[in-house]
Amino acid sequence: MRSGENNRLQASLNKATSKSIKTMLRVIDKQAQLVEDEIKTLVDNDKQLKHQVKL
Repeated sequence: MRSGENNRLQASLNKATSKSIKTMLRVIDKQAQLVEDEIKTLVDNDKQLKHQVKL
């Protein structure tokens, strides 16, 4: 999704559209960070997963 929105942003000639796309990119980044944080929490709370990540 992020790549698609970035491509749309580069092709956008309209200020309002660009602003909307930038907002969407921020939302995508925020959601991706939440998922990464949740994965980290799950790994930290599972001995076996934590060991596998260290390997």
